[in-house]
Amino acid sequence: MKKLLLLVAVAATMSFGACSGSKESKATEENENALKTKIENCTNPDSLSIYVQQAKEYADKLVKEGKVDQAKEYLDQLTPVVEKHAPSLAGTFAAIKTAVDQVPGAAKAAADSTKEAVTDSVSSKVEAAKDAASDAIEAGKAKAADAVSDAAGKASDAIKGSADKASDAIKNALK
Repeated sequence: MKKLLLLVAVAATMSFGACSGSKESKATEENENALKTKIENCTNPDSLSIYVQQAKEYADKLVKEGKVDQAKEYLDQLTPVVEKHAPSLAGTFAAIKTAVDQVPGAAKAAADSTKEAVTDSVSSKVEAAKDAASDAIEAGKAKAADAVSDAAGKASDAIKGSADKASDAIKNALK
């Protein structure tokens, strides 16, 4: 009886998720394309840095939601655009991609620890292993999000420094 109720609950959850998923994916795709278009069409360095920051925040959001592959794909799509239109910000994306790439390693480590715990004592360790895996995945996501934030902060500082140097060079050239 419990299995039957569980199956009904899972089926209901899947059907509700399927209905809302198409709206969510459409909005997600529009957001991704909007930022890409903004970066392609922008000529103001300050605006470009803001758009890159927004892209970084969106990638952070995807990682926190557990959509690591989607975050990687998004960053892969934006990297050539950023490199072409804002070469000084390309380092930001490289740092963000590196941080996102570290997330699957944390997930694999959690899965390995889960497998080991289950094989030791299947009946008594299953719940503890699930909790450990969940904590490890959350810790990996948090670590990746922190790494992305740190990298973006460093890149932002570098951008500001570059902008100051460019401004000084222009002032000197105009003298």
